[in-house]
Amino acid sequence: MKRTKGLWPLAVIGGLASLALAFAACDNGNKDSTHAHDWGDWTAHSPASILSAAKERRICKLDGSHFEEQDVGGKLAGLITTVEVASGFFMYGRDGESGGEPETVASFHIGKYAVTQAQWQEVMDNNPSYFNGTNAWNGAATETFNRNNLPVEQVSWYDALVFANRLSVKDGLDPAYRIKGSVDPADWGDVPSSANDADWDAVEIVPGANGWRLPSERQWEFAAKGGTLSAGYSGAATDRYFLYSGSNNVEDVAWYWDNSNGRTHEVGKKGANELGLYDMSGNVWEWCQDRWSSESAYRVVRGGSWSYSAGVVRSAFRGSYSPSDRGSFVGFRLARP
Repeated sequence: MKRTKGLWPLAVIGGLASLALAFAACDNGNKDSTHAHDWGDWTAHSPASILSAAKERRICKLDGSHFEEQDVGGKLAGLITTVEVASGFFMYGRDGESGGEPETVASFHIGKYAVTQAQWQEVMDNNPSYFNGTNAWNGAATETFNRNNLPVEQVSWYDALVFANRLSVKDGLDPAYRIKGSVDPADWGDVPSSANDADWDAVEIVPGANGWRLPSERQWEFAAKGGTLSAGYSGAATDRYFLYSGSNNVEDVAWYWDNSNGRTHEVGKKGANELGLYDMSGNVWEWCQDRWSSESAYRVVRGGSWSYSAGVVRSAFRGSYSPSDRGSFVGFRLARP
């Protein structure tokens, strides 16, 4: 059957005449359209996450490229409270007033507190921590703490990867870590009990993933120093920083050997830094994503802990442990884009 330019023979379009008229009256905000909508039913389109509510979508039966979306319910509550760190320039490694290397850090989010024992229990269904709220390193404690609010410890760098991906799934985010070609920790096998595991050490961060991960060392230090809210911040190579995260007085912001009474303390009990982050000096060391060096299998830890001197809990101080190490003085906090 031959088609005339711009016009179908009446025999062909007789049953569609009303549709042709409807096309002429169409207007839709999603894209330029040529028909009035005949909407299908609302169906689930995307699940809720900590970033957005669940969405339903309905699609036009006449043109599948036309759709409408609506939120259903609210966002997931999430376990981790974060602070947004705006992008900025700082002197990485500067200890107070001098030294350091110029670095620029893109914006990211980081946990307001170190991961707590309650948060670990919620995600992992176990609690490996030594401190239980009633004990200290050298015996019984003189004061009882709420164990739920103590930082989790005795967790390795490898353990933190598993926690991060499991939490991402729980929060409706795209898991950030990939091992053995999978983002599912169930496919990774047992968590290594010694260093130099080729598969786990070759972990990749999935491009574009919005899920949880350990902060890079530079992210951690920038946040510990207060980011662009650091006292006197100008984004110049002449900037000075507090020795500790939020203060030049260690007692204001840190649990360390002289005041910890040989134990961890509940998160958030000392003063915050300029970003509102707690315990980035002292309480527990915090794992970072980075290797100690390109030749080393060890992973960086920052912040010092309850068991170290004031000099070690300075914001610029670097430490490292084997990624399989677990100790009552090592925990972590998480970050995401």
